[in-house]
Amino acid sequence: MAEALKDRYNKSFILNVGENMKAAYVQFSIEHFDKDIFTAEWELYELKDRMYHISKVLKKHLPNDFKSACDILIDFVKNKLEHDQSGMNFEHMFLGDFVEKNGLSDFKTSFKTMEEITKFSSCEFAIRPFIIKDQNATFKQLSKWANSKHPMVRRLSTEGCRPLLPWAMKLPRLVVDPKPILD
Repeated sequence: MAEALKDRYNKSFILNVGENMKAAYVQFSIEHFDKDIFTAEWELYELKDRMYHISKVLKKHLPNDFKSACDILIDFVKNKLEHDQSGMNFEHMFLGDFVEKNGLSDFKTSFKTMEEITKFSSCEFAIRPFIIKDQNATFKQLSKWANSKHPMVRRLSTEGCRPLLPWAMKLPRLVVDPKPILD
């Protein structure tokens, strides 16, 4: 039987995340991060619950300043990309979730961070709340990304605005009127 996706979030994975966060942010405590991840509820969490939990715990272990935290995430991604060219790293979607949950009031920093994260792991779920909050501003950015040299950034611009993307929140305005997507 195939491994459940949620089981990819295991001790080894979390240790690897911790080690790479520590490389990007010297004050990061791998031990405390590990302890905060594996709570008594951990085994009850399904895939997306585990992803959200990792994002929430990450918030606790990074600087409170959103821009500073995002600089660390960008360094984390750049370090991972130097050592991992395997393609889409689904397990790291918690990085985009961090931006989504903490960055809706800072589009500039959020867009810069998602542009880097999506080169390593998808941000197609993370961009959706930005579309809902300010479709015009987000679509201006998506249009720029559609012309990116990086294929994963171009992918974010198309997949992120699909009105009915599986497992992702619905984009009601685009379900009713998908014309803005066509450009």
